[in-house]
Amino acid sequence: MDFIAYWLLGVGGSWIIGDGIFSWTLYHNAVSYENNRKQSFLKDHWVRLVRIIIGVLMTVGGWYLT
Repeated sequence: MDFIAYWLLGVGGSWIIGDGIFSWTLYHNAVSYENNRKQSFLKDHWVRLVRIIIGVLMTVGGWYLT
């Protein structure tokens, strides 16, 4: 039973990594929500990086715990 939970942790982490990368590439040159400036790392993209890091930790955690 633990194997399934760790497998799901790895799959969920992989999903979050893919979602973070897709979101970052989709909005890389997009206009910000506040005004007509381009999105920047400090105001917009840092959340996507945190999402990717959490996904990596989940995936590695699921792999090591099995």
